[in-house]
Amino acid sequence: MLISGVEPHDIKQAIEHYRPDNQRSQVIKKRGLTIVQDTYNANPSSMKAALDNFSQHFPGEKIIALGEMLELGKDAAVEHMRIVQHAAEISGSTLLLVGSLFAEASKAVSCHHFENAVACTEWLKQHLPSSGNILIKGSRGAKMEQLMNAFQDS
Repeated sequence: MLISGVEPHDIKQAIEHYRPDNQRSQVIKKRGLTIVQDTYNANPSSMKAALDNFSQHFPGEKIIALGEMLELGKDAAVEHMRIVQHAAEISGSTLLLVGSLFAEASKAVSCHHFENAVACTEWLKQHLPSSGNILIKGSRGAKMEQLMNAFQDS
């Protein structure tokens, strides 16, 4: 049966061969690491989905680097706390939090808090594992794409 003029087989093939790009759930292999770069946008539901996906599909040691979610208004503190608590439940992970909106929530769990992406990048350069998985997620305003500089060959 045709769906909008496209055969179901063709739809299935297209989905199976789709590879995200443009800082949206990109899976990048670099320096023995698997990096999931999702730095185009962030809100509470996309953060939770990214954390759940990362936890389920990337076994082993993990670094989770989260940039603050912007434009949440009066709900910002509560939503950042929820995300931090959810991220802290992922076993075998080191949690990195970036931005002032994570400052208070960072006190509730074992993590590293940074004022900005540049400071987090410097920490990553000094503590980069030789293998494992890294999730980088945050709003565009948090500039989390800068963390990719930590993986450049020196």
